[in-house]
Amino acid sequence: MKTSQETSLRSREKARRPSRCRTWRVGSAITLLGSPAELAEIFLQYKCIRVSQFIISGWLTIDEMVIFGREAPPLVRRAESH
Repeated sequence: MKTSQETSLRSREKARRPSRCRTWRVGSAITLLGSPAELAEIFLQYKCIRVSQFIISGWLTIDEMVIFGREAPPLVRRAESH
């Protein structure tokens, strides 16, 4: 049975989560899924709540890692410059 404090904490976490973020939590990790453009948008939404560092890990294939590295960071940088 969850205490009211645990329920309140979960409600606050959910309210702060970026709206388009598709997440799965395992321990302290969050899995983000989407296209490079969707991921860039999610990272920018996290920046709005002052999250500035991420540990990016768990790639299934080298191709996925290359696509992310080639496409998502430039979209974030471009959006930050405007």
